[in-house]
Amino acid sequence: MDFTKEKKAGWIMLKNTRETGDFRQIKITLQSILESTADGILAVDNKGKVINANRRFMDMWRIPKSLMNTGDDNILLDFVLSQLIEPDVFLKKVKFLYGTDREDMNMLYFKDGRIFERFSSPLMMGKEILGRVWSFRDITERKKTEESLQIQAQILENLSEGVNLADEKGNICFTNDKFDKMFGYEKGELIGKNVSVLSAYPGEESIKHVESIFGSVNVKGRWTGEILNKKKNGSVFFTRANVALIKIGDKTMFITVQGDITERKKNEEKLKASEEKYSTLVENGNDGIIILQDNALKYVNSIICKMTGFTREELIGKPFLNYVSPGYKKIVMERYEKRLEGHNVPSRYEIEIFAKDGGKTPVEINASLIMYEGKPASMAIIRDITERKKAEKAIGESEERYRNLIENINLGITLIDKNYKILMANSEFCRRTGFPKDKAEGKSCYEICAGRDSVCPDCPGTKTMALKKLVKTESEYLSYDGSPLPVIVHTFPVLDSNNEAKAFIEITEDISEYKKVEKAKKNLIRDLSHGLKTPVSMIEMSLGIIKNSMDSGDKESLMKAKRIAEENIRKVRKDLNGILYEFSMDVKKEILTKNKRVLKRASLKSAVKQAVKNIKSCLKAKNLKLNVKIPFGTDKVKIQTNDLKTLLDNLLDNAAKFTKKGGISVISRKKGNMVEIKVKDTGCGIFARDISRVFDKFYKRHASIEGTGLGLSICKELVEMYNGEITVLSEGVGKGTTVTVNLPKV
Repeated sequence: MDFTKEKKAGWIMLKNTRETGDFRQIKITLQSILESTADGILAVDNKGKVINANRRFMDMWRIPKSLMNTGDDNILLDFVLSQLIEPDVFLKKVKFLYGTDREDMNMLYFKDGRIFERFSSPLMMGKEILGRVWSFRDITERKKTEESLQIQAQILENLSEGVNLADEKGNICFTNDKFDKMFGYEKGELIGKNVSVLSAYPGEESIKHVESIFGSVNVKGRWTGEILNKKKNGSVFFTRANVALIKIGDKTMFITVQGDITERKKNEEKLKASEEKYSTLVENGNDGIIILQDNALKYVNSIICKMTGFTREELIGKPFLNYVSPGYKKIVMERYEKRLEGHNVPSRYEIEIFAKDGGKTPVEINASLIMYEGKPASMAIIRDITERKKAEKAIGESEERYRNLIENINLGITLIDKNYKILMANSEFCRRTGFPKDKAEGKSCYEICAGRDSVCPDCPGTKTMALKKLVKTESEYLSYDGSPLPVIVHTFPVLDSNNEAKAFIEITEDISEYKKVEKAKKNLIRDLSHGLKTPVSMIEMSLGIIKNSMDSGDKESLMKAKRIAEENIRKVRKDLNGILYEFSMDVKKEILTKNKRVLKRASLKSAVKQAVKNIKSCLKAKNLKLNVKIPFGTDKVKIQTNDLKTLLDNLLDNAAKFTKKGGISVISRKKGNMVEIKVKDTGCGIFARDISRVFDKFYKRHASIEGTGLGLSICKELVEMYNGEITVLSEGVGKGTTVTVNLPKV
C-alpha cells in the first residue's frame, strides 16, 4: 500500500505538537498528500474517534458532508456498515484490530456490487498505539477484468478445437491444451517455435505455405481451408483451419483455430472407393434414387427415368418441385429446408409426382442428409406405391364399412384377448362404461365392466373360449356413474390356425329400459290396485248410503253420497285415462305427423272451465281460491281440443292435490307467436333435486302419493307433440310450484 512510515510519523506530529505556524504548514502539506492519493484514507484514535479522513474516503463510501460534520462516530459507522454485504464480519474485524499493532488487509464486498481492497495499520508513537489508519482502494473494475480473463482462459482451454497465436513472423506465442495434444507436444513446448514446423510440406515448401496463408489473411482478413499437418512424432493428419488477423495493443497477431478432420477424410476416401461398387446396385435396383442440392436435381438413377418417362438430361439441374403435385409442394419444400438446417424431421412420407405423359404416380419418399461434392444435400429413395395404394383403398373401404357398422350399432362390442385385456372397444361400449377409447383399450375387461381385480367367476368369455362356441347370458355391467347396467351378453370365440381360442368377441345389449318398463309395469299394477281400492270402496259405501237414503227419504245424505261417488269415479277415470293416454301416445304422434291438415283451434277458456269443474269439490273442501285470467287474443291455441283438456286437467288436478291452503291461478299472455299459460299454486313445492325428474314416467316423490305418476310425463309429451315447451319452477319446499306451458297461438 502507499501509506508509508513517514506518513504515520506525520500523523503523530500533528497529534502531539502545538499548532505553531510551521506545524500548521506541515499539517496542510500532509493533508494535501492525503487528498492527492487515489485511495480513501481514514485515521481514528483508540476509541474509534475520527481524527482525519480525505475527500476520496468520503466519495468512495458516499458519505454526505453533513453526516461527516456531525462528528458522531456511531452514526458514521452505521452508515458505512449498511452498505456492506457482511457488516458483522467487518465490525468484528475492526474491534479485533483496535489495540493491536497488527497490519491487516482483506476485501470488502458491497451490496451494490462494488469491491474495495482494505488495508489497516496501527498509528504509533514509539511503542504507544495512538489509533489506526485505514486505507481503501476501489478494485471493482479490476476484479471484473480478472474474472472476464479467467472465463476467456477457461473457454480457450476447453474448446474442442486447437487454438494457437503467432506473431507477424509466424512465431508461436500461445497454444491451448487441445492444440498441444493434437500435435503431440507438451504444454509450452511450442512457444517460440515457428508455425512452419507443424506443416507436413517438405523443407522450404512449409515456409512458403505458411507465408501464403498469412499473406491471404493480410489482404482479406481471414483464411479458411484444409491443412496437411505434421505431429511431433512425424505422423501427418488433416485439419480444417480458420486463420484471422487480430490486434493486441500495437502488435498484429495471427490466431488459428483448427479441428482434426482425419476421420472425415478417411470416410471420404472410403466413400469414393465404394462408389463404383454400389453404382450397379443403385442403377439396377427397384427404387428410384435422387440427390437434391440447392433445390435442383443433381443426380437421378435410371429407375427415376423409367418411373417418370423423362431422360436423365431432362431431369438434371431442374427443380425437383417441378415434378411434384401441387398439393405436396409445400411439405416437400418445408422438410427439405429444415433437414438442411439440421432439424429432426420425418424421413419417410408419401407424395405424388408427375410423369412426362401427365399422369400422377403415388410414391413413398425416404430422405436423408448427405454430403455431395463437398456440400450438404438431400438424398431420397423413391418407391412407386401405386399397387399398394390400390390394395390399401380396397382394404380401407372394406374396413370403413365394418367400422361404421360397429361404431354406429346400438350394441357394445369389444375384442378381448385370452388374458382378458380389451384390444378393441366401440363407441357404444365406451359410452356405457364412461371410459374413453384410449383408456378402455389395454385395460382388463373385469376391471372396467365389473370393477374387479380378477376374472369374474361366471365370465361368459371364459366359457366361450373353453366351449369354442357362442355363449349367451344375462349379466350386469358397471356404468360410467358406478350404477349397475343390466345387459344381455353374447360371446364368440376367436380361433387360431390350430383351432385354439386366442381371444373372444363380446357383444352386449343394454336392457336397462326393458328392465325399467318391467319394473314400472309392476309398480303400476301395484299402485293401480292400491289406488283403486279406496275409490271403489268409497263408491260401494256411497251406493249403500244412496239405497238407505232413498228408503228413508233423507235427501241431504243422498246428495252427499252422490258427491262422494262422483268424486271417486272421477279419480278412477283420471288414472285409467292416464294409462290409456300413455299407451296410445305413440299412435297419436304418428297420426299427427301424417295428418297434413291445419289443426282446429282449441279454446283455452273451455278447457280451463272443464278442468276447474273436475276439481271443484276439492277446491271447496280445502277452501282454495281460484284465479283465472285469459285475456283477449290468448284464448285460441293450435292443439286438438281433447289434448288441451287432458293437459289442463292434469295440471290443475296436480295443483289441487298438492295445495292445502291458499289458492291456484291460471294466467295466459301473448309471447311472440306463442301463448304462455302459467298454472301456479301455493302448495307444498318441490325439492330442487327432484325438479329434473318430475317429467319421468311413473315418477312419484313417495310411493304413498296417490295416482300413477304419469300426469306430468303425459303433459310434456303432449306439449312437445305440438311444438310447444313446458317447464316447472319451484323456489323450494312449502313455496308452491309454477308450471309454464307455451303453445302455438292461432
